[in-house]
Amino acid sequence: MLEDKSLLVKAHSALKQGRFRNSLRSYLLQKFSRIITYCLATLCRDENIARYLSYRVGQFGFFLRGTYFVTNNAGLLSCASTTLSDLCESDLPVSKINSRFGMSLYKRSLFENNWSSFFEQPERPEDKKPNPTFAPFSLPVHEWWSARYASLPVTSMKPALARFFRPAVVIQELSHRLVADCDIDFGQTIGVHYRGTDKFKEAKIPPVQAFIKKTSMALENMPAAKVFLLTDEQNALSLFTREFKERLVFNKSLRAPEGELGAHNVDSRDGQRQGQIFLANLLLISKCQTLITHTGNGALWEVLYRGSLDGVIQLH
Repeated sequence: MLEDKSLLVKAHSALKQGRFRNSLRSYLLQKFSRIITYCLATLCRDENIARYLSYRVGQFGFFLRGTYFVTNNAGLLSCASTTLSDLCESDLPVSKINSRFGMSLYKRSLFENNWSSFFEQPERPEDKKPNPTFAPFSLPVHEWWSARYASLPVTSMKPALARFFRPAVVIQELSHRLVADCDIDFGQTIGVHYRGTDKFKEAKIPPVQAFIKKTSMALENMPAAKVFLLTDEQNALSLFTREFKERLVFNKSLRAPEGELGAHNVDSRDGQRQGQIFLANLLLISKCQTLITHTGNGALWEVLYRGSLDGVIQLH
């Protein structure tokens, strides 16, 4: 009962911030997923049904007949982190990932399965081999975003990313188009990701000036380099533009709001497209010669897709 009240409090807060549609979707999907998992748990009291359904509850979703159902309704890369966490901690073979009951911020309709709008389904869906695993690590995968990334077993996650998190074709096309439009040479580009707006609610954010200082220092060793910025905050964009002028590359299709409302929480009907553009930019940032990034799920996935810590500067 207390949990339900908490959800209502969150919904009311979101309503006051102008996020009614997003809040309502999240609330309804959480309710539906709880009803479904309760019904499945009841059915699986019968051993024959349990064996047939191969049902199991994860920490952030549930498994059913070879499909993992996402029930997280946070930001895109937060959903990716919790999905990765559940997949790594399960010994059940997974051939599909379904977001019908999650990822509400990026949907056009309530029960849309929008996973494939961002990531390809696993290769060889008929293959029943176990999920890729990695060496045991003290910190749970869903908490990696808050760590010092130099301490993480980044390279050991490559098989999991290759199997479950290959960017969708539309994401790859957006990335290629941006590279061509902005004439990006990754060997001569410094990628910077500054996460502002509502991030202060879950982590202490270094000031924008700290990112500018690190970028200026990196430019001393790469005097001809461009600065490719990814940010969700208009103020950060303005400061970087003032400092680096024509050197700065920024995708103007990305939403960069003002204040404390995160771009992914803006009540908008183009949430899916904004998520796709964001992921396409994140993939490009991860390939830059030098990567200056924050501490958060977006930053973590930049490092995971990069596959190493070479050239990474994390402001922790």
